[in-house]
Amino acid sequence: MAVSTEQIAAVVMECVNERRYGKAELLDEAKRRTAFNFPQKIQVVINTLLGVGAITRGDNDVMIPGDGKFAQSYEGRTSETTTVKELREQIQDLQKDKDKLIEKVKQAVDAAQEGIKKAEERVKAAEEEAKKAGGRIIQVQLKDGNKKIRDVKGVFHPKFERILQLAKRRKIIFLYGPTGCGKTHVCQQLAEALNLPFYFVSCTTGMSEGQLAGRLLPVGKQGTFEYIIGEFVKAYETGGVFLLDEIDAADPNVLLIINSALANNKLAIPNRPKKPYADKHKDFICIAAANTVGTGANRLYSGRNKLDAATLDRFQIGKVYMDYDSNVESQLCPNTELRTQLLSFREKVRSHRMERAVSTRFMIDAYEMMESGWTLQDVEDALFEGWGEDERNKVKGTYTAQPRRR
Repeated sequence: MAVSTEQIAAVVMECVNERRYGKAELLDEAKRRTAFNFPQKIQVVINTLLGVGAITRGDNDVMIPGDGKFAQSYEGRTSETTTVKELREQIQDLQKDKDKLIEKVKQAVDAAQEGIKKAEERVKAAEEEAKKAGGRIIQVQLKDGNKKIRDVKGVFHPKFERILQLAKRRKIIFLYGPTGCGKTHVCQQLAEALNLPFYFVSCTTGMSEGQLAGRLLPVGKQGTFEYIIGEFVKAYETGGVFLLDEIDAADPNVLLIINSALANNKLAIPNRPKKPYADKHKDFICIAAANTVGTGANRLYSGRNKLDAATLDRFQIGKVYMDYDSNVESQLCPNTELRTQLLSFREKVRSHRMERAVSTRFMIDAYEMMESGWTLQDVEDALFEGWGEDERNKVKGTYTAQPRRR
């Protein structure tokens, strides 16, 4: 309920004339009598009445009726003449501050609602597209003599057919995109479509040539050694889809082996006793995957190496960017409420340029956990585990930017 300055002043004077109040008691009593839940405004009125001498301090610091003359400020500072006009200006300033705060909150709420609306629209469009697709059937003509046609059915990323075209021509492929968008899964689907075995190695800093190609290891108790072939050489010699994951985390010595094998169609294996080299099989398909396009570390992905021109050139024709796909997500995560919430969070992460991800992989995992009894709150708790308070508030739409200091 709105209460005018004059009404508050009248109530304060009424209280002081009835009995003696301390300043805090006077504020509480005036608040009770006016039923006005804005103590700052009441405080300004009391200070003004003190300043103009309408009330003053008596013994034991209680408020008593004044003599109308100017009094000293209750905090020991010299008070200036305060007119009703000045009082109203102070109240207006307080009201403006309150209005600004309300406007900021309103803007934050509107932004959150807009993000949810956009997410709902994307979910609806994806669901309609998924109904039409219903798990696409892709026909693959294998490179064998009898021209056999192989039908492969499943949920495929939109870039799958381009990757398939490159693979059928045995081109070297470089998949890059955000974490958890399905790069590894696409490679597994490709191997299934081409009826080839799937091999992979995940690169790490300090990874040796032996981990990639193979190495001599002791076996038995007689001090004998056996050459254990690496995944790369298996695929290289016998055919298959080989994924070199996180290639931008690999050491240069590992990349030299890859470059040499791809360039010469032959790979030297000096530590293998019986056959110190490997010939490239006609069905060897090499795919590298990374979160960056070989440009090195950025704000999202640290610890990444910059790939040299020779390495990037080998993959140039086969570069394929993969992003999160709403059609794939709608089929792999059919819980509309969960998907809408996570898409809204992803939109906020991107708009605030945060060093976080809300991936397709997380969405699928969250759906499986909700099928096992988790709630949406459980999913949120898992997503925001380890996040800062400001980060959570930005994504959940409760963040209010702090004003800059002048």
